[in-house]
Amino acid sequence: MIKERDWKFASYNVPIEVHVELLKLCFECRMWPEFDLLLDPALIRLKFRRYEVPYLATVDVLMSANRQANIPNGFEKIPKDLNAANLKIELKKLRQQAKLAGVSDKQEDKKKEEKKAPPA
Repeated sequence: MIKERDWKFASYNVPIEVHVELLKLCFECRMWPEFDLLLDPALIRLKFRRYEVPYLATVDVLMSANRQANIPNGFEKIPKDLNAANLKIELKKLRQQAKLAGVSDKQEDKKKEEKKAPPA
């Protein structure tokens, strides 16, 4: 078995994303010998991905009015927005409300026009 330190060093040289892209390219180009050579290591790397990209154990939230907040020593800033899924849900709700408001506004406009129009 490979030591975790050696595994991490090797993964910095060729990230798993690049490994998988090479695997896909070999498959698409029908380079079967190269595909077979890359397949087994890719499966092992995906199975033990936690060595290359460790799981988040804890998340400490730091609130700041500045977009670029000062991060205390010993902490790392997560490059991904953890609220992205929530923002998509909120946007969907707002769009749905706007559609419903638009439908009700159109109905009110029709009623006003009917009241203004003289009977024939």
